[in-house]
Amino acid sequence: MASLFVALMLIPVLTSKFLKVEMVCDTPEKVAQTKPWLRYFAQWHCSFSEWLEGLTELYQRVLHYALQHRKKIIWLTLGFAFLTLFLMPFIGMEFIPNADAGQISIKFKAPIGTRLDESNKMLKQLEEIIRKNVPEVEDSYARLGIEGEGMGGMASIFGGITGSHAGQMTLKLVNKTKRHRSTAEVLEALRPLVARIPGADIKLSEQQGMGAMSGGAPVQVEVQGYDLEIGRDLSQRVAALVKSVKGARDVEISREEGLPEFQLSINRTRAAALGLSVAQVASAIETSMAGKVVSIFRDPLKGKEYNILVRYQEKDRASLRDLDRIYILSNTGVKIPASNVATIRQGSGPATIDRKNQDRIITVNAQVSGRAPGDVAAEIERRIRTEISGPNSFTVKVAGTYQDMTDAFKNLLFALGLAILLIYMVLVAQFESLMDPFIIMFAVPLGVVGVIWGLFLTGHTLSTVSFLGIIMMAGIVVSNSILLVDYTNILRRRGVALRDAVVQAGRTRLRPIIMTTLTTILGMLPMALGWGEGGETEAPMAVAVIFGLSLSTVLTLVVIPVIYTLMEERFKPVKAKTAKA
Repeated sequence: MASLFVALMLIPVLTSKFLKVEMVCDTPEKVAQTKPWLRYFAQWHCSFSEWLEGLTELYQRVLHYALQHRKKIIWLTLGFAFLTLFLMPFIGMEFIPNADAGQISIKFKAPIGTRLDESNKMLKQLEEIIRKNVPEVEDSYARLGIEGEGMGGMASIFGGITGSHAGQMTLKLVNKTKRHRSTAEVLEALRPLVARIPGADIKLSEQQGMGAMSGGAPVQVEVQGYDLEIGRDLSQRVAALVKSVKGARDVEISREEGLPEFQLSINRTRAAALGLSVAQVASAIETSMAGKVVSIFRDPLKGKEYNILVRYQEKDRASLRDLDRIYILSNTGVKIPASNVATIRQGSGPATIDRKNQDRIITVNAQVSGRAPGDVAAEIERRIRTEISGPNSFTVKVAGTYQDMTDAFKNLLFALGLAILLIYMVLVAQFESLMDPFIIMFAVPLGVVGVIWGLFLTGHTLSTVSFLGIIMMAGIVVSNSILLVDYTNILRRRGVALRDAVVQAGRTRLRPIIMTTLTTILGMLPMALGWGEGGETEAPMAVAVIFGLSLSTVLTLVVIPVIYTLMEERFKPVKAKTAKA
């Protein structure tokens, strides 16, 4: 709106006051007579004008040829667009392009039950490898697994680290302008080095903006259902499938199995007969063995607060036989030995049980290397439908970032369609015609062809960012067609013959079309080059606009006049006969 106001209100005033119509480029003497500070720009202007005049003559010859071979031009354009579709498998898809954020996350695990001091030795080995081989590290932060009596499953909120056997390290690299390797290159160089640490399962990933905050992997497969054993078997089969997919790396299952535990079984019938609920039995045994915070002590001198934990003494909870020493107070005031209503046995089970929508869930996570995440997820989804089967009570689906991407693409496709419809409606109101806006809108698919070539040649993927560039491009490319069609209509109303009007309009409007295209491309060029921190994320949008606008401009100058003459010759006679009748 601001640019429209400037164009309609400010530019005419400034033009009438300051613009002087002088043919500076007529002779070298006139160029030499200009003011010194303008002489350089005058020379550049003259060179550009000379180049543009030569381009105009070339364009006129091309346009004459195109009008003489209209069907050939149409078929060549359709063939080129059709062949362009074969580039789509080579482009790939992803939600948001990766930016070199300079952060690497390293998760390491030893066998469950490993003591904290042994895990610390593993961490020291990891730190030594990084110190010797990654000089780009500016800062690092590490933590070992969270364990503590009475914490239960609360430890799982700390990045999924739930025991003394696990840990995590985050590396912050120096600014990308101060290092010769990208974050991805550093990560790939580290993989074989950290794999040498004995007894360690180490996963490396590149943190990406908000994705790093959420901890979500590029590819996630959710196995949802109640039964623990079926869920474990299904998740292991899914993990094996994901490992076999090209581009999938560091596959891991979110649910850790094999954690030593005491399993409590309560005889519900006997407990009910004795006036006890399951909750009473479980609470009494948990308080006796693990303890329960019943109050807080505040130090009056230092002001610090301390939890008061109530539980049996260590000698009274040393073995499973001590269950006989635990008494549960019933509602009638009778003390009942816990062994009368419950049994405890030693076993193993999952470290944590995650839930989604009140149902148990296991997530199979995978990093991606050397391939677009969307392509990897799409192949996994396709193979799951054909190779993974389970009971009806279980569901297996690709989720996470891939689901976000598909939802975003659906919304953006709707936005693109709505934008094209609104542009067409505005043009119909402006031209008072259904045919002319239809001709003008041919610039949009021509621009999409340019976008596909741009993404292919620059190595970018089809993402939400590049999709936004397509929507922007759709609003820009129609302006060139409007200039051609509108001026052709003006000449036709003045009585100029159809083909002469098309050629004259193309020749006259070539200069503003070229200048508009060049200014837009030059404005988008720094963004397309990905300069600055996080520039890689925005680059696909600029690439989509630049290549879409460039190819659309070239084809518009030839194809739109051809389509215009064909439509005029096909429909105008019909209208004339109808009016005469």
